[in-house]
Amino acid sequence: MTALDKAPTRLNSIVQGQYLLTDVTQRQTSGGKWFATATLEDSTGSIDAYVWPESGLLGDLPVRRPVPVQAALYVRRFAGRVIGDLRALHTISEPEIRNAARLLPRSLCPEAAVPALEALELMAAKLNPEPLRRFMARVLLDTRISPAILTCRGSLGHHHAARGGLLMHSMHVMALCDRLTEGALTPVERDLIKVVALMHDLGKIRTVGDTNTRPVHYKLVDHGMQTSRLLDKHLEWLRPRAPDLAAATNYMLSYIGQPNAMRHRARFVGADIVVYADRISAGL
Repeated sequence: MTALDKAPTRLNSIVQGQYLLTDVTQRQTSGGKWFATATLEDSTGSIDAYVWPESGLLGDLPVRRPVPVQAALYVRRFAGRVIGDLRALHTISEPEIRNAARLLPRSLCPEAAVPALEALELMAAKLNPEPLRRFMARVLLDTRISPAILTCRGSLGHHHAARGGLLMHSMHVMALCDRLTEGALTPVERDLIKVVALMHDLGKIRTVGDTNTRPVHYKLVDHGMQTSRLLDKHLEWLRPRAPDLAAATNYMLSYIGQPNAMRHRARFVGADIVVYADRISAGL
């Protein structure tokens, strides 16, 4: 099902939205007329947007892909299908993105992990303050992380071992943290804990992966170290914009990455809450 199939009432009208442009294919009609189809994806589905010469867009389609875009399409029915003719398109940068989780492609998400993807989209829509929202957008759209965050397993055989298990486990930890902190911490502290809960196991993209064969170096480094490496440049971006949030995020991730025997009482209770929720989720 495509994103347009879910909106038949929009037929014969212009639909605008933010999508991930993942592919462009040049084609030719039987009459020799060149056109292209641009694949636009988001968390609800995909759209094959037709790009005709008269649109003036054929020569302006982004070469770098995948890339977030703002698009306007004229929705119509053709040969029994709902399609969109591209009327406007421009690439967008992270400050313009309304909800980065919505740009994660549903087509790559295992069916079992779809509820987790939908929960992530709802969480991202409410995330504050702005630097934290933009930080998470940068992480989710990092090509080293997306789309692997949708397909990676939570473990090889312990918990959430199926494809998509990493996202399912991370969202479960996030939900547990949300319940444990309700009424006890400030909204900003709770949102910070949610973001760390989502990201605490990202290193498994490099040490577990999405198949039965783990990366060859997994015995040499733990996933906590790999999480830090994946997030380092994004934390560097966050530091001058929200130093307190950056310091707290870095501290929590460092604390969570330590072996259990080396941990003392956390200087911020949020770190202990994520550790506790992680144990519950893994144990279940």
